[in-house]
Amino acid sequence: MLEGIALTLIKTLAGFMFNQYLNTTQTIEIDGAPNWYYQSESDKVCTFAVVDGDYRNINRLKVNLLGNLQYELKTLNEKAIYQSITNIESDFDKNVLKQFRHSRELNDFVRFNIKYSKIVYKDEVNRVFGKSCINKDLILNFNQKRLQKIVQRISVHKADVQFQEMKTGHSENRYFQELEAGF
Repeated sequence: MLEGIALTLIKTLAGFMFNQYLNTTQTIEIDGAPNWYYQSESDKVCTFAVVDGDYRNINRLKVNLLGNLQYELKTLNEKAIYQSITNIESDFDKNVLKQFRHSRELNDFVRFNIKYSKIVYKDEVNRVFGKSCINKDLILNFNQKRLQKIVQRISVHKADVQFQEMKTGHSENRYFQELEAGF
């Protein structure tokens, strides 16, 4: 069951990343923006930012791009969780998914893998435009590893609980209680 949930989550996440690409392939014209602005790439998740001012604002632009990409990946994960895992009943499973949803690792992953693919200062509008991306395969691999850890944690926890139940002779699991009542 858990491996199925993880697989469903990854498939849904991949689908959302593809849809995210389709949503950004529409032509959007912003006064003074370069022609690549808001043009995504099929094999990457990209975000865009603009700051008013001259080239000295490049660091501020990079901070905005980093935050935008972190937010975009959190949003994609949130959508995948919402779409894929609506039938979770166990409080423990819900807590683990909550940890997946609010991962501290995600911000570090973005920070270390972000590529600032385009940064341009446009003198005529006194603005700095930027584009940052992360390869979709990297994102999927990162999330698969996170889900493997989660599934392993759930399995270890359930094994510990079952061992404790065997040791004490008391079962919290309804299935095992019905089974024991039959003997």
